[in-house]
Formats: sequence, C-alpha cells, structure tokens
Amino acid sequence: MEINLNKSFAWKMGEMIESGLINYKHYILFCDEIIDKSESPPYWIIELSLIKFQKQAVRIVKEFANSEPFENHPEINDFYLACLFLKYKQRQISWAIFLSSSGWYCDGSHCSIHCEYFYDLLNAYENSKYSKKLEKIQVIDVGNRLKRHISEAQVTYRIFEYYFDKYVSSS
Repeated sequence: MEINLNKSFAWKMGEMIESGLINYKHYILFCDEIIDKSESPPYWIIELSLIKFQKQAVRIVKEFANSEPFENHPEINDFYLACLFLKYKQRQISWAIFLSSSGWYCDGSHCSIHCEYFYDLLNAYENSKYSKKLEKIQVIDVGNRLKRHISEAQVTYRIFEYYFDKYVSSS
C-alpha cells in the first residue's frame, strides 16, 4: 500500500488523533513499517513511532503539517466532525456525546455547520428522552451534511484500521 506522507495526509492524521478516532494502536505499527521500508524515513514518523500520548502525538503530526513550506489546509474544517461521526458509527461514543462534542468544536472553529445546529439537535434528543427513532432521523441528516468529509475520513481511516488489527492481534 503506497501512502503519500505529505502534509495533507499528516493534517488528516492529526485531526483523527485529536478527535480520538485513532490512537497509538493505529499508528505505531504504521510508523514502524514506514521506518523499516525506508532508507531515510521522515523525522516526524520516527518521532511519532515512540509516542503513545494523544497530545504529544497531535503536536508531532501537526508541527509537520504546519511546517515550511506552508500548505493551505481547509479553512472550513468539517473533517474533524466526520471523525467524530465515525467514532459514533463505531459505537465509541453515544449520539448525545457526538452532538455535544460537535457543538463544542464548531463554537469558535471554522465549520460549515454552526454550533447551534448540533446544540438544537442535542436539545431535541434530550427532550425526546433519547428516542431511538429521533436518533435515526438525526443521524441521517448529519450524515448527509457531512457526506463528503465522512467518505474522505473513511478512506484514511481504513489505512489505520489495518494497523490497529495487526497491533491487537500481535498483543
């Protein structure tokens, strides 16, 4: 599997780590394989291969993604929201936590969806006593709004899912 370790990939990886969609079990063997197969692996990959802590991993990846020569990353960052949505779909978080986290993230961030959208959905969901029927309706609506970003996140996530499976099976 050929992966372009460019700044765009690193930025996506940083968003995935920061959102909690991936952790060290997803990226350590990924980094190790790159190190093993490359005569001169990127320094940020070497550094990341030694880190298990989320905040340190995010710092390493984002420092590379934001280093010179600078590249423009999306001003509208719905990719993070897509990562949270995938966490929900994988049952890592509840729908209420997804809505609350998304609202919090959008408040002060540059997203195409305003924070009130998520907070309004959360209020309706809470007021319905966490109705499964309402949850299904809201999931479809949010999924449609984030469709392109969810697809993009799924493609990148599949890379790390392979290494997670490999990490877990070797433990």
